[in-house]
Amino acid sequence: MGKDEKDAKEAEIQAPEEPPTEAAPREKVRPELHVLPRSLLGLAALVFFMGVAAAFTGAVLYAYYESRLEEQEQDLNAFIDTFTDQVEGARATIQLEGQSAV
Repeated sequence: MGKDEKDAKEAEIQAPEEPPTEAAPREKVRPELHVLPRSLLGLAALVFFMGVAAAFTGAVLYAYYESRLEEQEQDLNAFIDTFTDQVEGARATIQLEGQSAV
């Protein structure tokens, strides 16, 4: 190793370190979540989309209610039709039994 190389290495070793630069102060981060918007426009958008969601939910629930009601009406009509046939059959049987008893 030459003298120049030794001097360069010693200069590197003895070079003063630069003081750490301070970072810009950050905003304090709260651990809670920000659910509500901070601006009036954001709040209006939130209310609008909540209304759209409520309308969609109402439409889905009404469609389900309507389909269940239609199904119940069909079952009731089928029961009434078979009940009427059974009552007429029972009346005919009673009339036959009454005529054969005389």
